[in-house]
Amino acid sequence: MTYPQNFEEKIGFDKIRGLICDRCLSTLGSERVAGMQFQTSFDTIDR
Repeated sequence: MTYPQNFEEKIGFDKIRGLICDRCLSTLGSERVAGMQFQTSFDTIDR
């Protein structure tokens, strides 16, 4: 299934990412969170 470019914003995932980033204690943690993407692949999620 193809999702629109702004899907993460529509479902609020960008806000969740921001809340997690605010709790990071280091820049490395913030960078990792910023690189997170919403996953739609069951195989990726199931790992």
